[in-house]
Amino acid sequence: MTEARLPARWTMVWSRPVGWLLDHVLYRTAITGRSNVPKSGPVIFAGNHISFLDGPVMFGAAPRAMHILVKKEMFKGFLGRVLRASGQISIDRSGDRSALQLGKKVLDAGRCVGILPEGTRGAAPPATSATASHGSR
Repeated sequence: MTEARLPARWTMVWSRPVGWLLDHVLYRTAITGRSNVPKSGPVIFAGNHISFLDGPVMFGAAPRAMHILVKKEMFKGFLGRVLRASGQISIDRSGDRSALQLGKKVLDAGRCVGILPEGTRGAAPPATSATASHGSR
C-alpha cells in the first residue's frame, strides 16, 4: 500500500465557493459560536447526517476550508471525480485505517477535517442552527 498524500490546497479554490453557494442559497444555515473556531491550526468539524447535502452544506457553511471523510461508495463516476477534485477523503466504513491516518496527516498539517460520524443519514429531525465550539488538547 502506498502512503496517501495530503489533498492539494488548490482544490478549495473552486469547491469552497460552490459549497458556500449551496449553503447560502439552499439552506441559509445559521451558525453560532463561529468565533470559537481558531483561524489556524487543526480543527475537526462534525455534524449530524440527515440529508445527502449535509457534507456540501457543512463544507460551505464552515468558517474554514476542510477535507471531509466521505464513504468510498460515493467516489464513482462524475460525483467521484468531483469529490477527488475538491480534496475530499474516501473512507471504507467497514474499517479504514489509511483514511483515518490521512485525516490525521491533514490535522497535523494544521488543516481541517469534516466528519459525519453517523456514517449514514439518520432519522433525527433537521437542526435549525449549528454551534461551533473549541476544545483544547
